[in-house]
Amino acid sequence: MKKYCFGVDVGGTTVKIGFLKTDGTMLDKWEIKTNTENAGELILEDICKALDEKLAEAEIGFEEIEGVGIGLYLTRQMIEKQDGYVKVESAPGKGSTFSLFLPRE
Repeated sequence: MKKYCFGVDVGGTTVKIGFLKTDGTMLDKWEIKTNTENAGELILEDICKALDEKLAEAEIGFEEIEGVGIGLYLTRQMIEKQDGYVKVESAPGKGSTFSLFLPRE
């Protein structure tokens, strides 16, 4: 059963990371420096390394992770690098729907 998740917020100077139970209980939070070299190409690699280190430290297997929330800003950047786009539909009191579109080829 999957019990954990990560939340990631990429900022201009730091990446804030939260390690949570799926019920919302915060287990840990920390920051790593935002690596802006080469137009930020290594940011995702740095985040993955930080997540791997936390899992090893906590002796938790990747199979116990429900998911990683990376935020809309980073999602948009990744999708646009693939020539895609993000569409958002929102209605007060009803919530929001985020759709990701990528080219077929």
